[in-house]
Amino acid sequence: MNWHKIKHYTRIAGTIIGTGIFIYLVVNAINKIFTVSEPIVFRGVYLFLALIITFSIYFMQMINYQMMLSIQSIDAKLKYILAGYSYSFLHKYIPGYIWGYVSRSDWYERETSIPTISSWIASATEIVITVASSISIWLCYYLIKNNIDPLLGFIVVLMPFLIVFPLNRLIPQLRKIKKTKNFFEDLKAIPIGKWSIIAINSYLQWGLFGVGLWAMEQAFSLKIEMNIENLVSYVYSFARAWVSGFLMVFIPNGLGVREVVLKDSLVEVGQVGSTTAVLISTSYRLVIMAAELGWVILMVLVNRRQIEKK
Repeated sequence: MNWHKIKHYTRIAGTIIGTGIFIYLVVNAINKIFTVSEPIVFRGVYLFLALIITFSIYFMQMINYQMMLSIQSIDAKLKYILAGYSYSFLHKYIPGYIWGYVSRSDWYERETSIPTISSWIASATEIVITVASSISIWLCYYLIKNNIDPLLGFIVVLMPFLIVFPLNRLIPQLRKIKKTKNFFEDLKAIPIGKWSIIAINSYLQWGLFGVGLWAMEQAFSLKIEMNIENLVSYVYSFARAWVSGFLMVFIPNGLGVREVVLKDSLVEVGQVGSTTAVLISTSYRLVIMAAELGWVILMVLVNRRQIEKK
């Protein structure tokens, strides 16, 4: 059995399925726009606000990534982190978004001499904290809505902070295994202070994604008040959608799946009709892709300017 071919064709199938779902959502939403009782008035200023917020979130992710590398005693300049991280956006939508991580590690090793293993460890750490914080938001929202013990909710919120302890206990064990010894022999324990900053940064990103989602609702003339309760609902909706898309590993960057889950969540908790929910979920994906493209263009222009100076 040729596993390489199986994985290759699975990734291609995932891309086709994800893209097909996404296109279907867009076409379906456009067709239903003309059937709504009240016309949807588009307000571009809020779309621009969502774009700026999303662009800023990616900067926060890059700062976190730099800190993850610093844990391994890698002193990488921020300008290199920004460039390598941005260029990897282009590869996220290649069948199997693992290529985004591969291209990032290759670029850092080629352009900045950061060891590939260091990039992979930083990427793995990034996945751990992102998944942990998103799941904790999901669980905490469920506990609040069902009036379950608030203390349990507090413990759930602390989960991303506490996960550093089992990670630090795992590092010495990896050094003892022959197959992993060479990869992890220089890996040090994660400082609790730095990890706490990384976890806080991750939570803040989810919070901003929630604000971006609210801005998208405003863009489609839904004048929903921004208060704590609604913000929590937005943050939960996006975190839930992100995790669902991430778990569909054979679909690049959760394309299509994330939008379906986000649409359902907006209908369930966001006071949004089905048609508008589809518009918001698909449009926000386009905003996210535009923010990624914006970072790529910015880094290309910066790199070109540096070359011209030389």
